[in-house]
Amino acid sequence: MRCATGLRRCRTLRGTRRCTDTSMSRRQSRSEAAISDEMMAFQHKFVGRGPDRIRTRIVEDLVIVRSFGVLTPAERQLATSFEGRGLIKAMRQQVLEAGRPVLEGIVNRHTGAEVVPVHSDISTKSGEWLDVFVLDHSIEEE
Repeated sequence: MRCATGLRRCRTLRGTRRCTDTSMSRRQSRSEAAISDEMMAFQHKFVGRGPDRIRTRIVEDLVIVRSFGVLTPAERQLATSFEGRGLIKAMRQQVLEAGRPVLEGIVNRHTGAEVVPVHSDISTKSGEWLDVFVLDHSIEEE
């Protein structure tokens, strides 16, 4: 059995207990929620379809945006072949490069920090798009 963190439940001498890591269930801060909302709008505008859901976390000097269910029906069909998966990744990379100033502006507006590099990848298997923004300094969250 796995807990919300994906780890197996811990064993004790008296039986099974739940993992005490509650980081996955914490609510987003205001700035994290605002970044999520604007990232959703960006994906609607640039791709024509937004993700099913989106989560943002700010950890020290990183802003991690995880979008779930981002593949369009056509992309899901393309993902069944090796060549199709390559096309999806290439197209999404172009979307990121075309919208990079907008994405950096969203992160800057809600963190007050400049974005240094951006790392991004899409899983054609799970339909998740992960963006990691590295900031020029660590951010203290509310």
